[in-house]
Amino acid sequence: MPEPSRYETLSIEQKGAYAYPSNHELDTPELPSTPTAPLARPRAVSCRTRTGVLIAILVVLVFLVWEVALFINNDHLKNAARGDSPIHTRFLAVGDWGRDGKHNQSLVASAMALKAATLQPDFIVSTGDNFYQSGLVWPEDPQFNTSFIDIYSQPSLQLPWYAVLGNHDYGELKDDAQPDDQPPVCSSLDSESCYYSPLHQLSQRLVARDWRWRCERAFQLPLAPGALELFFIDTNPMMSYYRDTPWAGHKGGILDQSLEAQLVELEAALFRSSARWKIVIGHHPIYSNQRDVAQPQGYYKDTKRIIEPLLEKYGVQAYIHGHDHSLYHIIPANSSYHQYCSGAGSKLSQGFLRDGHAPFQRSLNGFIAVEVGSKRMTVEFIGLESEKPLYTHVIHQ
Repeated sequence: MPEPSRYETLSIEQKGAYAYPSNHELDTPELPSTPTAPLARPRAVSCRTRTGVLIAILVVLVFLVWEVALFINNDHLKNAARGDSPIHTRFLAVGDWGRDGKHNQSLVASAMALKAATLQPDFIVSTGDNFYQSGLVWPEDPQFNTSFIDIYSQPSLQLPWYAVLGNHDYGELKDDAQPDDQPPVCSSLDSESCYYSPLHQLSQRLVARDWRWRCERAFQLPLAPGALELFFIDTNPMMSYYRDTPWAGHKGGILDQSLEAQLVELEAALFRSSARWKIVIGHHPIYSNQRDVAQPQGYYKDTKRIIEPLLEKYGVQAYIHGHDHSLYHIIPANSSYHQYCSGAGSKLSQGFLRDGHAPFQRSLNGFIAVEVGSKRMTVEFIGLESEKPLYTHVIHQ
């Protein structure tokens, strides 16, 4: 019987050490065969290798930062080509619209949707006379659907709507067949809430029906801190001849308002504002080339007496309004502000009586689009025939 080899006489621990040697080798020169090669240990990454990896990561980061910088720079170059810096705020403004889609209201809504799809506005402004003929008559009034929700249903118009009140929203001029003292017709289930009043449009119940609706008598909207602020006002209590009308006494109506309190609030807000751009939004014009009430002087004496001094004193650049069912731009003589009318959301007025201080005025359906940058404000008047503006005006700072 042959003698066992030396390997066979090794213990299990010795065989393990032999198959997987440490840094020293087993003293086995006389073994007849070469054992399995030892497994190599993983080598530590050298400092040189780590440095190379870090350099590669830095190169990638520098490349990404460079690409972002080029993108931002290209955007700045586009604005520089227009003589402006990046836009702060965009919005549309429309007025005198709520007629159940009639009198081209639906067509104006479609044109607004097209413009909004490209402009991508932040919100929409309503300059008043939101529901004809005499406003909403109860919080569940179906006209909120037929004149607002159903008409401005396009995806691009699903934005906040900031609205002021017009004279029709206070209950003026119901259908000609109805005298002013005839009670409104509402559901018998909610008869106590059925009455002519601007309060219905101020109700939070409308917000529950459509989140977009934001209507108050007077409020401020600061945007792009230090750059832009909008001041929404109720001009109806300013109109002295409204106080003798049958609808002045409606609940929450003209006679319930404190004009003095509103003016104190407005002036305080203008005084506090540090915005580079200030825009005031109301319903009634200051100057008008359209209404007989502005004859022969061409202005509304009440708004001229009350609003204009504040616009000039606090450096307001623009006053946007409705009431006249048309589109126009008036530059008041010896004044520092511009007046833009956007009251052509549905039924139109019959032409103009004069053209004083108006570089643009048209009796056409449409709205305005406003872009405000840090150095300029652009106002476009948009009609129904083309997406190209009817008229564009730019204010520079």
